[in-house]
Amino acid sequence: MAANLTLDTRETLQSAAIYALNTDIEIMLWCEKEKFPPLELLAQIWFERIEKQFSRFRTDSELTYINTSKGKQTSISDLMLEVLLLAEKYQQMTHGIFNPLILNALESTGYDTSFEKLGNKNRDLVKLPQSEYSMASSSLDQSNHCASSSPGITLTITLDPTAHSLQLPAEAEIDLGGIVKSWAVKRLAQKYKHELKIKRGFVNAGGDLYAWGNSSETGEPWLIGVEDPWQPSQDIGIIALETGSVATSSKLGRQWLTAQGPMHHLIDPRTMRPSISDTVQCTITGPDVIECEIWTKVICILGLNKGLELFAQNTSGYEALLFTKNKETYFYGEKSSLGKLWRDLKAPYFNF
Repeated sequence: MAANLTLDTRETLQSAAIYALNTDIEIMLWCEKEKFPPLELLAQIWFERIEKQFSRFRTDSELTYINTSKGKQTSISDLMLEVLLLAEKYQQMTHGIFNPLILNALESTGYDTSFEKLGNKNRDLVKLPQSEYSMASSSLDQSNHCASSSPGITLTITLDPTAHSLQLPAEAEIDLGGIVKSWAVKRLAQKYKHELKIKRGFVNAGGDLYAWGNSSETGEPWLIGVEDPWQPSQDIGIIALETGSVATSSKLGRQWLTAQGPMHHLIDPRTMRPSISDTVQCTITGPDVIECEIWTKVICILGLNKGLELFAQNTSGYEALLFTKNKETYFYGEKSSLGKLWRDLKAPYFNF
């Protein structure tokens, strides 16, 4: 007589760690234990696909093919078209401060290989890029940028959604690292949440994250630490998130030494050089992880006043925490969020 077997079908919190896109990726899903392996495999396959298409460090990626075909009409995949349409949207929304045509500037400042291979050795620069590839004009205050920069020409991507093709200007190449990571998080989270009906989950790719549902059966929110930029091993506060997104950008994390001093990866398209604004780190919460990621970079590039001014004009339901090079901290958002969404946070309230 066969023994009666009772399967444990209770949902528990399952987690996995993946490395892709030059960053650590964390997946946490509430599901039955035996159902998690294929869900983890789905994430691995997805991020491997994204890296193969969008990495500027792979010679076989679609992005590399596009950049080597600059100046020519080039066919693109559905995923590439989707990301480029988003990039076009945010480029317009941010008055050109978000700009994917910065690859030449990144490489000229020394970021010509994946970050973990840069090391701390000095890198000799042939030259720093000049502003002939910067924006021709801007309504934004440029007083906090290099006085040597001069007005130049505006370079644009010619995108044909119907033909699934683009043409890059002959003078520039694209880097989509500033949008692809958050877009990939959003797409995967949507797959889990809406198609596979995972009621509670969390996808985090190097600080660009989306969470939904709760972190526990008792309804506790997801608790996300906000790194202190001056003491990276410590958190300066906690975000208690139920459903929503968080993204962080910093000038302090991805730095490298060169013969002309330290450099970082947040390129100001008006000068085609690393931003020298007063803001060194920014964390943003809101409904959409892509929008959070875009605005963290824009605020870091523009600085406290101009960055928050543009942010306030173009968003609703988003909040920001900024850190300046003078080691000041500022919060912009609803006062009622302090102590509820943003916990253990000591920062002055900033408003216009």
